[in-house]
Amino acid sequence: MEGYNLLYKDMKSMKKVKIGDRYDYLYVVIGIIIIFLLTEFSFQYYSDAHDKSRNSELNQHAQKSAQLIQESIMRKIYVVDTLKIILELTDYNVAKFDDWAPRIYEVEPGISSVQLAPNGIVSFIYPLEGNEKAIGHNLLEDKNRDDGAKLAIETEELIFIGPITLIQNGKKAIIARRPIFTSQASKKIFWGFSIVVIEVEDIGFDDFVDEDEYHYRVLGNNPDYKEQSVIYEKGPYGGAFKSESTISVPGGQWVIQMSLKENPDFKMMHAVFYLVGMISAGLFSWFSVKKYKQALEIQNLNSELEKMNSEDALTGCHNRRYFEALAIRAQDRTIRDQTVMAIIMFDIDFFKHVNDQYGHSVGDMVLKKLAEIMADNVRASDDFARWGGEEFIILLPNTSDEEAIEIAEALRRKIENNIFDNDLKITASFGVTVYKSAESYVDLFKRVDSAVYLAKEKGRNQVVYLS
Repeated sequence: MEGYNLLYKDMKSMKKVKIGDRYDYLYVVIGIIIIFLLTEFSFQYYSDAHDKSRNSELNQHAQKSAQLIQESIMRKIYVVDTLKIILELTDYNVAKFDDWAPRIYEVEPGISSVQLAPNGIVSFIYPLEGNEKAIGHNLLEDKNRDDGAKLAIETEELIFIGPITLIQNGKKAIIARRPIFTSQASKKIFWGFSIVVIEVEDIGFDDFVDEDEYHYRVLGNNPDYKEQSVIYEKGPYGGAFKSESTISVPGGQWVIQMSLKENPDFKMMHAVFYLVGMISAGLFSWFSVKKYKQALEIQNLNSELEKMNSEDALTGCHNRRYFEALAIRAQDRTIRDQTVMAIIMFDIDFFKHVNDQYGHSVGDMVLKKLAEIMADNVRASDDFARWGGEEFIILLPNTSDEEAIEIAEALRRKIENNIFDNDLKITASFGVTVYKSAESYVDLFKRVDSAVYLAKEKGRNQVVYLS
């Protein structure tokens, strides 16, 4: 009994090895896909964090640049107020303009020229050299550029316009105009304009923006053209990451728009991520294929071992060892489910005579044919095996003694009526018994073997039942 249980455990563990080591190339493909997905997820996570950081830096830089540009421009354009104050202090005496204008001009670097335009006509310029063509320009009668001048008079506020093309040299510039009024008999009378001209190239936008990291442009509202114009730009503005910030100027607002330059290091990082992913996938594939081959070899070896342990080499049906393990499991189910179980055993009559007269090759053919007859005639729920020599045995779960006797008799007739080779016919003696509660396997197999012996004693080619 203990030996049978050990055999049963060995066979169960053998099956577990086979199932546990089962492998499939599909797992390799799934593994590679998972690696690439993890690589993409990791890069996306890094990319999102990187983008968030760069976008935050972009917004901060845009705000800081806007503030610095605004401070620089406001320092320059408020020179017009200095001109206005000096005029008021000198009782609007412009005769000494060339004396005090240089000192004002030199106070703030980046100013192209300071001007006075009594009655709206540009009459005084410092420095004059290079600006001669602007002398005599009537700001109020220039049909293309009079809106800004008229707006300044109407609002009595400093007006900032640009970019415009300068008459004197064709360069782009922005212009601050402060309208000046005198009082006569408590009445304001327009005197003219104090003017500061700043050429765009002298504003120094690039000093306030990191050109290595960002593209940018500055837009401004030009009262003369009634539209927003590009004052200055560096590189193509656009892309996924953009930011803008306002620059407050007299009479309106400017806007600085910034975008991130493409980062070659980031592209390289992307390539590195995917290279690591490809290497990981390659190593995983190599390891998986190697593991698969090892598992396949083990599985094939297990299959061969299982076949050797469970299959009769000659007939291909189960062998005695495997049948005993099947019987143990069937007995467990019989006890658990409180059902019945029958055993049929038969032995070929005069089989030694067949071997002696026809040869062992014919004897082997007879054994194989008997295995085929059983395979074709036993029920799907039954198991059969070659018990040894010329003996065969059948396990019949959920089968009563009457049913087992009928099955044995039908099989006996099938064998008796079968022609094996060259008119060779054989018979077999059958024994039938059923499992008794609490009996050992040894007793069960001994009893069915005794039934076969009795069948032979009674003349062979018959079925004997022992209870």
